[in-house]
Amino acid sequence: NNLFIFYVDGKKNIKTLCYYHRFNEEDLSEDQKQKKQQAQQKVFQYCQHEQRFQQNINYYKQNIQNLKEGECLFVIDFKENIKLGACSREVQQQYYTNHPISVFGVCVMYQIKISDSETRLVREYYDFISTVLNHDTQFVRECIMDLLSFSLFFNFHSLVFWLDGGPHHFRTYEMIYSFITLTELG
Repeated sequence: NNLFIFYVDGKKNIKTLCYYHRFNEEDLSEDQKQKKQQAQQKVFQYCQHEQRFQQNINYYKQNIQNLKEGECLFVIDFKENIKLGACSREVQQQYYTNHPISVFGVCVMYQIKISDSETRLVREYYDFISTVLNHDTQFVRECIMDLLSFSLFFNFHSLVFWLDGGPHHFRTYEMIYSFITLTELG
């Protein structure tokens, strides 16, 4: 959601900056000069964001392309909460009896050897479903630990995680500590 607002504001500020560039600097009032300078700063931030965004996309694609045997890449994120049994036409009582469910999704990618000279990228999807809706770090950690307990993951010597910046579940000290303890286990 914030990314969309940032994108819209960036486009708006580019238009504002283009508008002020049509005038000579000495013809602008102090208020207009200040607005032009603010737009320049925001456009600069927007361009930096776009550059980081593109770098991340390229780095992600590179991670997938360079995945070797024995390495595993995880893409993890919460999906939208759902209500099971809900339909488009419900009476009021049905609407309030359907409880929302949280879905935590994991895409796992790794290479398998087909022949001496050929490997194939495998993608597997795992969903963790819970009635707990708070999307916290503890839930994420437990899901990852459950997933890593499968014998499939015993053969990997390198795990790479891709995740967004969810402030309540991924960007926490607890999550960093979880990854540190995970490296100590393996």
